[in-house]
Amino acid sequence: MTVSVIIFIMFLFSLTPFICIFIFLFIFLVVTIISVTKTDAGLHALIFTAEGDMRNALNNLQSTHAGFGTVNDDNVYKVCDQPHPLVVEQILVGCQSGDVVTANQNLTQLWNDGYSAIDIIGVFFRIVKKAENINELLQLQYIRLIGFTHMRIADGLDTLLQLQGLVARMCAAATLSLQGTKGSAIKVA
Repeated sequence: MTVSVIIFIMFLFSLTPFICIFIFLFIFLVVTIISVTKTDAGLHALIFTAEGDMRNALNNLQSTHAGFGTVNDDNVYKVCDQPHPLVVEQILVGCQSGDVVTANQNLTQLWNDGYSAIDIIGVFFRIVKKAENINELLQLQYIRLIGFTHMRIADGLDTLLQLQGLVARMCAAATLSLQGTKGSAIKVA
């Protein structure tokens, strides 16, 4: 591949968001060419943090490689300053089972690690949106609750209490869903 072809491909990727597969393939090509020490989880973390933008993926790759030498998931999330999706998934599992205490402990840990409310709610949305192990109606209810909480946070109420309220409402929605009651019983005040 010549340099002009690579530049042209990068130009195309910078104008439109592409499917994660194409970004993954391109990142894998770059990592292979420059012989970066990587893990599969690190490459997936690059795709997750890129949010569909090739430029973000390349910048995150470069920053992680320059800062740590090894591209693994923990290093990528440190560089990108985003909550680890596995922790958010643990919160989601707690919510699905109605376990407010466990979900709240994981949420408080993210908060104490220094993540802002807007960062946490953004990862919440992306995890719930892509979740496959949730009933579709419950997933839509979760997205609705996350949306309302996101609006409050964007309006300046960016406190741990807002996120704890979200977790409590998500647990209540899951409990009602398990009982066969419609999730619309959850009021968002």
